[in-house]
Amino acid sequence: MLSRFIRACLFTAAATLCSVAPATDLPLTGDVAQAQAVWRTFEKWIGAYDAGDLDGVMAIFDPDVQFAFQGAPDQRFADLRAGYVADFKSRAPGVSWVPAVQEIHAEGRIAFVRSIWELHAVKDGKPQVIARNRSIDVLHIDGNGRWVIFRSMNYPEKS
Repeated sequence: MLSRFIRACLFTAAATLCSVAPATDLPLTGDVAQAQAVWRTFEKWIGAYDAGDLDGVMAIFDPDVQFAFQGAPDQRFADLRAGYVADFKSRAPGVSWVPAVQEIHAEGRIAFVRSIWELHAVKDGKPQVIARNRSIDVLHIDGNGRWVIFRSMNYPEKS
C-alpha cells in the first residue's frame, strides 16, 4: 500500500514537473523572465525523468522539500528519491504525465507553478487517462542560484 502511495506521489511529482509546451504558450505572470527561468528548470527535469536520470530528477527539489499528496503522509527528499528509484525500475513503456500548466508566476526569489496533470498510458493500442491530479509547486532560488521546489501540494481528482 505504501509503495503504491509513494508511486502515486511520484507520478504527481513527475506530473508537476514535466511538459513539452513551448514557453510562448505558457501562462507566465509576474516577472516573465524569471517565470521563463522556472520553466527551463522544469524542462531540465523533463529530460532527466525521460532518461531515468535519478540525480537530474532530484536536482529540482530543495533538500528540505515537503511534498504533500492528499490522503497520505507528507514526504521529504529521501522519500521522493526512494520513490523515483522504484518508479524507474517498474515504469512501463508508454506511460507519461501530460500537464496543463495553468500559471507560472515568479517574483523576486519565489515562484509557483499551478498545473493539472494527467497520467497517460496506452492500453489495447488506445491512449487512456489513468489519473488526474491538481498541483501547485512553490519554488525559491537556492544558494547556487537555481530554482528548486521547496513545497509541493497535490490533489487527485476523483471521478
